[in-house]
Amino acid sequence: MKFMWRESGRSVRFIIFDGRSSAALLIYIVHWSWITFYIAASVLAFFAIIERFNYTLPVARRKAMVLLLGKMRRARPWWRQKYYS
Repeated sequence: MKFMWRESGRSVRFIIFDGRSSAALLIYIVHWSWITFYIAASVLAFFAIIERFNYTLPVARRKAMVLLLGKMRRARPWWRQKYYS
């Protein structure tokens, strides 16, 4: 019992899937239809793809923001900046 916090840093797994994708599976199990099946399958595929690149969901979101906005961001929004020229 002395090592009970050892596994606390790992992500939650549901069989072989990420724990975050279990919400899509739960919705599919509760509401059976082909549309929810396609949505659940696409969510599982999305999580499988980002897991293949060794990303978690927050890291993939940050990576997408860097790709969209660039590496350098201003400290203040453009509408609050004072331009002295």
